[in-house]
Amino acid sequence: MSNAQQQIDELVKSNEIVLFMKGSANFPMCGFSGRSIQILKACGVDTKTLKTVNVLEDEGVRQGIKEYSQWPTIPQLYVNGEFIGGSDIMMEMYESVAPTAKSPVTTGLFFVDRTRRLVAQFRQDSLCQAIGRQFFRFGRTP
Repeated sequence: MSNAQQQIDELVKSNEIVLFMKGSANFPMCGFSGRSIQILKACGVDTKTLKTVNVLEDEGVRQGIKEYSQWPTIPQLYVNGEFIGGSDIMMEMYESVAPTAKSPVTTGLFFVDRTRRLVAQFRQDSLCQAIGRQFFRFGRTP
């Protein structure tokens, strides 16, 4: 395991909620990272205690997180050491649980349970097939 991979593994395992993003919680540097922060805020996550990692500051971490999760895009959310997904998956999950969400941990555990299957499917398929299946599952066309 490379130094970047070890650093990522430590961050993921030692923090309850970690978001690898472009920028910071106070100053997101892309729309997807900004949307991820807004979703977490809506779930009751205090962005002052949220662990964020600005991947723009370290190219090793930027590339390493993609290998670590086997997921090609940033931002990436981890809850209790489990990979959740990017902002699109977070949004779909938030929309499906928002009326009943009680706390960040409850929402996070829902995310973990819901995405385990999605991540397994994604890893077996190509990116296009996985995205196509997501749109189909939620009644949309790509």
